[in-house]
Amino acid sequence: MAKMQFIADQIKSSLGFMSVTADDNLCSSVTIRAALESKEEWSGGIFHNSSYVMIQITALTRFYEGQETVTCELISKSFKIKKKLRKYTGPISKVVEKVNSYLGEL
Repeated sequence: MAKMQFIADQIKSSLGFMSVTADDNLCSSVTIRAALESKEEWSGGIFHNSSYVMIQITALTRFYEGQETVTCELISKSFKIKKKLRKYTGPISKVVEKVNSYLGEL
């Protein structure tokens, strides 16, 4: 299994909608799109009209073989969500813990 997919499989949440995509190409990353409401409740069926957050987890270098450090950051959020996620760089287990904790607090 690819490393980014391994990280994506550890992200858990009970929000109304959540999409986790892993990209294991040269620019290795995991993108998390989550909304408090289900798709049916979005105004006009548009993701950005919901109470949403977008989080990205990236490897520090393009070729991350043997590297155990990644960075997570909040790349976008709805104005309706007051809680912020500080950018964090650290071991994979700690990053996954921080992301799951943040999603649990929404």
